[in-house]
Amino acid sequence: MAKSKQDICAHKTLDETPDTSDSIGLGLIRLVVEPETNVQHRVQQLERCARALPVAQQRNAIELVEQALVYKFPERPWRELEAMFGLTEWKQTRFYQEVNAEGRITEAQILVMRLLKKRFPEMTEEINNLVQGLSLSNLEGLTDIIFELNSWEDFLSWLSRVDQ
Repeated sequence: MAKSKQDICAHKTLDETPDTSDSIGLGLIRLVVEPETNVQHRVQQLERCARALPVAQQRNAIELVEQALVYKFPERPWRELEAMFGLTEWKQTRFYQEVNAEGRITEAQILVMRLLKKRFPEMTEEINNLVQGLSLSNLEGLTDIIFELNSWEDFLSWLSRVDQ
């Protein structure tokens, strides 16, 4: 793949920069433009820098590295990035937890909508609109009682009692 003029300029400028091995900020910039063959080394360097920070700042620095990796390799699954770079703290980061929570909500919405559409096939459009606003705990609660609903009115009654 041919490098753009911007990539060449970024590499020249960074290559001309004095030693950046102790700088997380410059290391992150280098990570984004780094050729794939050098990424492993850059991640290890950034991890060493992050570990040298006070404990309160370490997690934020690691999150920045992980977000840069996701940006650099958007098509790669989490597990592959985790294995490639030996990062074991993904699951403790706010970024991972937010992505995971969004995924769980989406999956729960899909499951609940499928079950409700089988139970009340004539109400498909209404189901889509009502389920989109439910929290994860309410979606989980609905899966517990879904087969106890005898009518659409039972569902609406349950819905009126939950805190959306």
